[in-house]
Amino acid sequence: MLRFNFAELKESKFEKYVRPDLIFLVFVLLLVFAVYYFWVSSIEAQISAVDSKIARLRAEKARLLRVQREVGRLKKLEQELKHKLSVVSELERKRHVPQFLYFFGNPDYVKGIWLTELSSKGKLLHVKGATFNVKRVPLFLQYVETNLGNVVFRETKRKVFSDRRLKLNIPYYQFNFSVEMKNGAAK
Repeated sequence: MLRFNFAELKESKFEKYVRPDLIFLVFVLLLVFAVYYFWVSSIEAQISAVDSKIARLRAEKARLLRVQREVGRLKKLEQELKHKLSVVSELERKRHVPQFLYFFGNPDYVKGIWLTELSSKGKLLHVKGATFNVKRVPLFLQYVETNLGNVVFRETKRKVFSDRRLKLNIPYYQFNFSVEMKNGAAK
């Protein structure tokens, strides 16, 4: 036969409400909340780290874009300078001062004379000029024949420069001639 103990045991209020299964449940809930809190804070820390890394990378990208634009500008400037340098070197290579210009640049030959026009075509040189002293023209033509070649055509005219406001009349002599270069084309 079965025995039953119908005697009531007296439990304290603490033992009545606090049972080991309730303690375990509270402990598990606290553990779940703690794990959840640490997991969320870990994810938030990772998100803020990734956000700061993204901000650094965006700043670096903006800096690199500025550098890239500057490099493009400098490359364009380099190409422009190379082009200018090639043009200058080409001009330097092709630069050739005709010999007759050295003659007309010498102040001993053109003293008292000013040239108004100087042109060359092939071996023919055309010269126009003026002077105040007509005696300078034959001497100048003699220098030209001695140094450059045969004087082909000569013409000298007396002209007067006048200014009514200043009441000024200045006589001068205008001349023009052609020279057949003795050493061939005017180089």
